[in-house]
Order: sequence, then structure tokens, then C-alpha cells
Amino acid sequence: MTADASAARGLADRLAERRLILHLDQMATDSDLLHALRDHPQWRVHTRVTSDIPMLTLRPGWTARDVRSGRTLSQLRSVRTKYAAAGDEVRFELLQTTADLDRRWDDMRRVASKRAESRPEWDQWLEGERGTLVRAVLDGEARAGRMRVLGMTAGGQWIGHDIAVKCGTTWARYLTHFDPDHARVQPGHQLMVWIIDHHDELGVDRIHHGRGVTPVKKAWSDEDLLDAVDVWAVPTSIPAAGSVLAVITGITIARVRTITALKRVARRLLRRNR
Repeated sequence: MTADASAARGLADRLAERRLILHLDQMATDSDLLHALRDHPQWRVHTRVTSDIPMLTLRPGWTARDVRSGRTLSQLRSVRTKYAAAGDEVRFELLQTTADLDRRWDDMRRVASKRAESRPEWDQWLEGERGTLVRAVLDGEARAGRMRVLGMTAGGQWIGHDIAVKCGTTWARYLTHFDPDHARVQPGHQLMVWIIDHHDELGVDRIHHGRGVTPVKKAWSDEDLLDAVDVWAVPTSIPAAGSVLAVITGITIARVRTITALKRVARRLLRRNR
């Protein structure tokens, strides 16, 4: 993640000096770092398209009404009104600092766990070693002033969140989790309404929805899709850099295909045993 093209070139320079071999997952093809690596004389780079990234471009002054129909927004307001009438008013909370994360991390983990338990094909992102890594990344982004976590509460209880990083004027979505017990309030759509209604004050004019197309992402995106690619890069200072690149690319792709196949088998077994 780099602030701009100049920072990306500087990072490519430093990584080349350290002779680091890179494997970067799911990088957007408009990434400044990807362009810097491809254009750099001291790198050999290979990319492979792995998925699509839905996007939404926003104009100054736009609100959710400029993106979705009045009928859709009326339905979302209606369910918020019903929640409020039941004493469970829906509110939104923006987290930007490590202190914010400390205060809400257990709530985020709880919701992520409930979501993963309800969908066996979903990975558990906020627990164990993976959770430790995600927290470390978010702490670093918070210290750099880029972390944005939009949370949603009902009656004071945390029921969903959109974890993102602000890259320039782009809201780059990282992870989203929703409490399945509150599916009828449609947290994913409600969060998108808030982000778009507040995009001017957030300093955002584009939303990257992250890899893969889901109904929520599709509903809140333009027609154009951006490619997400896996990237392998080897510094030319490493002997036979081209051959090394070919070998590590082949090994990694084979491993990914094996793991994917095993996951498919596991999911089928889980469905049969329900």
C-alpha cells in the first residue's frame, strides 16, 4: 500500500536493494506499486489475473440517492425505523485510531466469528494467527492515518463492520463481517449508504470493493470491473532472476490449486453432514 506513484517508486527501489523476492496476493491492476515494479529496470515481474474488483466512482455532492433508487433507500430506512421502534436504534461508528480498535476489537471478533460459523465456506479472519496478522496490519494503517473501520450498532450492540484503508481518495475495502442474527436490517447495504452519503467529508471519491463479486458489491458499483492479480517479482540482482521467477511462480500456482481443490472437497463433506 503506497500513498502515491512517487512513494511506490521509492518502495520498489528499497525492496530491490534488499534483494527481496515478492509474492503479492490480489493486487489491483491500478496499483501504483504494481506499475512501479513493472517499470523498474531492476525487477522481473509476472502477474496472473485471479478475480474481479467491483468499483464505484463518486462525484462531489453525490449521496446514495445518486447511486440507488428511491425505492431501495426507502426500504432501508423503513427497516431502520422498525429497529428504532423496537428500542434497537441503528447507528454508525467510524474507527480510525488504535485506541478505537482497542475499544471495539472484541466486538469485531465476535461478529466475525458468528459470520464464519454461519457460513462454513468462509474463513475466520479475526482469530488465531490470521487475526494477529490482521490486527497488526490495522494498527500500522491506523498509525499512518489510513485505517477506516465503519461499524454499525443496533441498540448499542455491534452488528457489522466494513474494514477499509483510505488510499489517497479511494476507500479500499479489506474485510466485512455482519451478524447473521441481524440479516434483515441488511448491514452491508446500510453501511454503503452511510459511506456514500458522507464521502465528501471522508475525502473519498472512489470505492474499491475488494476481490470477488457479491450482491452487495454489485448493487453499489459501476459496470466496469478492475482485475485483481497475484504478483511475483524477483530483483535482477539475484542470479538467473528470470529462471527463479518462473520456478516460484509455478510452485505457488500449483500449491494454490491443490489447496483450493481440498477446500472444495471439505465444503462438500460439510454440506452432506449437516
